[in-house]
Amino acid sequence: LLCPDKCDIVVSKGTYPKSVTLASGVSIFGGYTPKTFAYDLPVNPTIIAGSEARAVIAQGLTETVRFHGFTVEGKDFVDQSQSTYAVWVRNSPDDLLQIEKCT
Repeated sequence: LLCPDKCDIVVSKGTYPKSVTLASGVSIFGGYTPKTFAYDLPVNPTIIAGSEARAVIAQGLTETVRFHGFTVEGKDFVDQSQSTYAVWVRNSPDDLLQIEKCT
C-alpha cells in the first residue's frame, strides 16, 4: 500500500485545550466515537478550547481544507483588553477553507 503525502484527520469526542493550526490540503473532522471511530456528531462533541489568542488558525492556505464537526472556544482574556479569535483566517483564498457543522 502506498500512503499519500497528506491524510485527513478524524478526532474522537473530548475537549482539547490547545490551539490548532490548519495545514493546506489536510482536512480535520470531529464527532467520532473513541476506539471505534464511528461518526456520530450529536453524541460525540469535539471541542477545541483555545490555549492562545487564536483557537484555530488558517494562514496562507494553498489547498482546500475542510474543518468539520467542532465546537471552537476562544480563550477568555478577562480584564486584559486582549482580542481573542475562535477561528482566525489570513492570506487564504475564500474558497479554500470550508467550515462545516461547527459551533
